[in-house]
Amino acid sequence: MIRLEKEMPLNFPEDYKLFLVDKNGGVPEENYVSMVIPSNGEEIVLGVLLENNENDNFNLESWHKECGDELMESSLIIGTEYGSGLFVLICEGGQDGITGKN
Repeated sequence: MIRLEKEMPLNFPEDYKLFLVDKNGGVPEENYVSMVIPSNGEEIVLGVLLENNENDNFNLESWHKECGDELMESSLIIGTEYGSGLFVLICEGGQDGITGKN
């Protein structure tokens, strides 16, 4: 995990590091976890939380290398949404936390 954090380079929040060590991403058991984006009322549905593994389709580092230039600094794609959206973790600054992006 420390290698991944240094190579990206981002400062992962401690609770996210613990989540990756404990669960290493995954797919919701109920196959339906959703949230509403407050700014526009749009519902987004979690498809998968990305992992630290060899499969590029589900790999945190692969997604970051492919799409990271399109994100604001200090942010990381941590999941995908059924409607082709992304779940993004903002690791530093005044907007830190998780957000949905279409």
